[in-house]
Amino acid sequence: MSVFNKSLIFVIMLFSIIYFIGGCASTNSNTNNISSTSSQNISLNRKFDKIKLGMGMTQIHDLIGAFTDSDAKISGKTWIPFYFGSDNTRTILFYKGEGRLILNAKNRLIKIEYDPAEDGYK
Repeated sequence: MSVFNKSLIFVIMLFSIIYFIGGCASTNSNTNNISSTSSQNISLNRKFDKIKLGMGMTQIHDLIGAFTDSDAKISGKTWIPFYFGSDNTRTILFYKGEGRLILNAKNRLIKIEYDPAEDGYK
């Protein structure tokens, strides 16, 4: 094998490893996962005050009751080759007069959106 072929194989292997490691890295951050469309302070006696990020759908249902409507969407991570994380689909639960809850593919709460003007339907 020539030196050129060995170098080419090395470069291809190096980029493959970097690509694989980059695809496995997690960039989830819980710092901006609670939002409000209201300029007022969020009330302390709301349904959503009883729940926390990371809770499952059944636990949420037990604490605050049934949602008005729901929707499911795929995220851009669905199209990443060899992505096996839990963020490739999203389930959105609509609560009339409260807002929206967003869950990942494992039905874990990843985002809370307060919106008192929510009509409860997708």
